[in-house]
Amino acid sequence: MSRTTIILLISAVLLALPGCVGYVTYPPADWQTASDDINGPPADELMIAALGAVIDRFPPPGGAEPVINLPPAVKDRVYGVIVDRVGRGARAMAPGLESEPTYHVTRIWARGAKAEVDVLRPVGELGPSPSGEPIVQAVTVYLEGGLNQWRVVRMRPWVIGAEGLPEPHYIGVDDAGSAEGAGG
Repeated sequence: MSRTTIILLISAVLLALPGCVGYVTYPPADWQTASDDINGPPADELMIAALGAVIDRFPPPGGAEPVINLPPAVKDRVYGVIVDRVGRGARAMAPGLESEPTYHVTRIWARGAKAEVDVLRPVGELGPSPSGEPIVQAVTVYLEGGLNQWRVVRMRPWVIGAEGLPEPHYIGVDDAGSAEGAGG
């Protein structure tokens, strides 16, 4: 093999690598060309890193265990893996946990080695709103990684209460609202 051929092959491999890093957008848009599948890399890795960073920076009030509410597109198997890897005593959203301090993933955006994840975090220091709903604050987590492990480079908290709560996505409950495997 000639030296030129080897250089061309190495260049082709290096140019193809960023395509392996992944492109994902959630929630999906009709016009997008990026993947909207958030049940694998890089989306799962981004949710794990972003949730861990937000929980560490803004821990649940009163030392409570955090509850994690993931987008409805996340399958139960992936949901469980993400919650386990976040650690910190986190539990997956399940019926009866709606009033617990909950961290919601609402947006994921990744292009190559840069990504952003929006997480709604509970603002326990203000107590509940007059209507009894939890008060939340959106935090955009900026990450870098891709070929390397994803790492948080900065976070941007937004105005408290500017975003409403997403619907709970319960682990182990199908779209019809019945427990999976319960014959319903």
